[in-house]
Amino acid sequence: MVRYPHVLEFSTASLVQDYYDAATSKWIQAPKEITMQQIKCRVTPNDRQSTIVRGEDGQQTVFSWTIYVPVDCPEIPLGTQVSVLYDGQKVASGTVKEFLPVRQMHKRIRL
Repeated sequence: MVRYPHVLEFSTASLVQDYYDAATSKWIQAPKEITMQQIKCRVTPNDRQSTIVRGEDGQQTVFSWTIYVPVDCPEIPLGTQVSVLYDGQKVASGTVKEFLPVRQMHKRIRL
């Protein structure tokens, strides 16, 4: 049995700041580098229609998928568009609604 049979795929943009060119007296817009990230994962559907409760107002959000990733996975910002692949075929996609820190053996992402 494979622990992480799926691949989580998302892109990140580097945070390069614009800079001022004193020779031309102009602001230069820094190029943004977009990198595609791929991380091994395991995905399960939210077949119970569980919800995420946020904030003091108790706002509830229904999520569609739970993705389990290794503990060394970098934090993925909320709102990031991701896809999950299995043998090159897309099995799930959506926007990150919650990124949960390390449990004993994995981190969880909810779409």
